Amino acid sequence: MREILSKIIVNLSGPDCSSELVEQCAASIIGQALYPGLVRGMHGPSVYIEEPMTAEKIEETARHIADFSIAGIKRIKENSCAEGRF
Repeated sequence: MREILSKIIVNLSGPDCSSELVEQCAASIIGQALYPGLVRGMHGPSVYIEEPMTAEKIEETARHIADFSIAGIKRIKENSCAEGRF
């Protein structure tokens, strides 16, 4: 699974981005995916605690993670990778 995710990130970020950046992006995406399950064990208001995780809610969350992450990777590509920071 991690290899597939890394390949997707490399395809989006381009060849100028380092393996460190790819690893950071992968960790971010994995963290976003794990968050809804982890927050259920914590205290405090959250949409993930108050609403059941239906198939529809899971799909909505996955779409958000994908959209958010793709936009972030593209932004990093434009800024950090183009400037040689990563």
